[in-house]
Order: sequence, then structure tokens, then C-alpha cells
Amino acid sequence: FTAAAFLLLLLICASFVGLGSRLARATALARWRTVSNFGRLLGTDTRYQHLELGEREGNYVLVQNGLSTVQFPEPQASQSRAALLLTQHPEPRDVLVIGGGPGGLCQQLLQSPLGSLDYVEPDPRLIRLVYDHLPADLRRPLLDARFAAYNCDGRYFVQRSARDPTALSGAVMRLTDNPGAGAGVRRAGSY
Repeated sequence: FTAAAFLLLLLICASFVGLGSRLARATALARWRTVSNFGRLLGTDTRYQHLELGEREGNYVLVQNGLSTVQFPEPQASQSRAALLLTQHPEPRDVLVIGGGPGGLCQQLLQSPLGSLDYVEPDPRLIRLVYDHLPADLRRPLLDARFAAYNCDGRYFVQRSARDPTALSGAVMRLTDNPGAGAGVRRAGSY
């Protein structure tokens, strides 16, 4: 190598230094446009997944690993889901929600006279991301003493919980594309 060739190579390498982050942003936006017509607010990688959040006119969409999973606030949809779940037991007391709850379902369930509501979500950054963008009227119920959130796998929670899973009035789990996601959660005697 001559000194001139080395300097030329160094200049070429230096010109590509900022290109990586710009390329990553451009591909993230292109990927986002295939998933949602909401404006993309942010994207982040967690230990469990890639999360993206979009917003349009005060409504939010959460995209997990390229799949649109939750839109919030959606009061009518959350209210309908909660009402349907509560009708599955004559006197619901203790309910377990595994995934998909902090965007409105848990808040609607807490409007009933439940004794407790346990919410299980392995990804703490997902909970924080949703919570930070909830309107105040949807944040307040999550401070209710009957509500407890746990950052762990749903199967682990059911197997290790001090509470007998057959004593639950109900359990609901957000279904995923993973066929093994619910394995080991359902127990005899629970809904």
C-alpha cells in the first residue's frame, strides 16, 4: 500500500460510518409502512422481541415482531372482551390475564368487583412502553390494590404461584402464532 491508497481507503471507510444508522432507520420505516398506516413513534429491541409503537389522532398501535397486536385506547372493544370474560363464571373473584392486557382489558376487568387481577407479561419494556402512552384514565386503574403485574412467563407463573390455579375464577391468555405458547397453562377446574 502506498500512503495515498491508505488515505483513500480511510476516507471511504469514514464516509460509511454514519450510513449504518441511516440505513437502519430507512429499513425500519419501510418495514413499518407494510404493517401499519399509523405514524411510527419509536422502535426498540428487547430481550424478547422487536417492539414498535405508532400513533394516529390519539390512538396507538403496538407492533411486536412485525405483527400488529394491540390498538389502544379502544374502550368498546376492551369493554366487550371484559364483559364476555366475566360472564364465564357466576361470581368471578380472582382472574389471571396472560399478555395483551394493559391496553384496556385489565382496566375494564377492574371495574367489576374482582378480588384480584394478576397480569403476567414477560417483557417489562412492553408494559412500560404501553403504560407511558396510556391516557390518565387508563393509568389510574393499574394503581388499584387488586391489580398486580408480574414479569415472567405465563407457564412459570402458574406453576410457581402460591395461588392454586384451580382456585382462579378465570384465566385469559392472548393467543399467539406460537402453538406452544399456552402449553401447561390450562388446569382442570379453571376456565
